[in-house]
Amino acid sequence: KTAAGEFVSLSEDTMYCCVDPADTRSNSVSKLMPHGMVVLAWPTQHVKPIYEYCKIQLCSSEDFMEAWIVPRLPSICLEDENGILSEPFL
Repeated sequence: KTAAGEFVSLSEDTMYCCVDPADTRSNSVSKLMPHGMVVLAWPTQHVKPIYEYCKIQLCSSEDFMEAWIVPRLPSICLEDENGILSEPFL
């Protein structure tokens, strides 16, 4: 289930993660989704083992930015000819 409440099937060419909703910046950070990434809803106690089996990362907003966004900034900027798509990341 995505953070927006939609159900998705997992794809091997997509990166999935969850940002802790208790984190004060989680709402803002979850809006930063470069191509090929999806933020899923924080798992319930019953769903967490499934997320762990599927290697879906559970992280804070700081960890999300450090591990998922910052390393991809060069490619995000290079793929954006007019700067509109990369602006939210900068």
